[in-house]
Amino acid sequence: MEDISAPKKNPRSSPIPPEWLPAGTDRAYVRLAGADEVGRGSGAGPFLAASVEIPSGIEIPPDLGDSKGFDPRGRRIAYLAAWVEEHCLITQAWYSVEEIDSLGIGEVNVAAFERIILTNGADFTLVDGNLKLRTHKLGDRVNAYRCETKAERFAPVAAASIWAKVTRDRVMAQIAQAHPGYGLEAAGYLTPAAIEAIRIRGRIPGVHRMSYRIAALGEK
Repeated sequence: MEDISAPKKNPRSSPIPPEWLPAGTDRAYVRLAGADEVGRGSGAGPFLAASVEIPSGIEIPPDLGDSKGFDPRGRRIAYLAAWVEEHCLITQAWYSVEEIDSLGIGEVNVAAFERIILTNGADFTLVDGNLKLRTHKLGDRVNAYRCETKAERFAPVAAASIWAKVTRDRVMAQIAQAHPGYGLEAAGYLTPAAIEAIRIRGRIPGVHRMSYRIAALGEK
């Protein structure tokens, strides 16, 4: 039986252009990682950025693509996340609600990818998004990276997108179960039900992002 949670189109992952790699890089031996985030626009719960390195010789599922192309509760995205966890090298950076409120989501977004680039051990990391990251060195080695919009067309970034989405959604499901009636089932995003719950019951410290302003509630 066909899994209707799979995307209607199966995107073909493109090879990372060689001109993006550091000068003198031997593609036969270079370690490439892709990085993406989830939870930036959420009104509740933590932020997660992840990088994934797919080892050479691993057969990549043909429908590996942006997590937004899948039913978040479907079997296919869960299968792909499990495939990433079994076969790939994952580096993750979590930031709590308190850290988001203290630093601001923009700084958290930048800092998370900087942490990943420093620690994932890859020769080159392709980051999804139009970000301006600060240059990093680890000892004498420069950690090369590139930020590119719509980078999920590249397999390592697509893998990071899927793994981060499924992993954070599991955490948010536990938070929603612990706090029924707050509309947190949509991974902490500000749905009409979630906004109405905040209007009636207020925010939950450590769960909701206190620094976020909700226009529908007259907050500026």
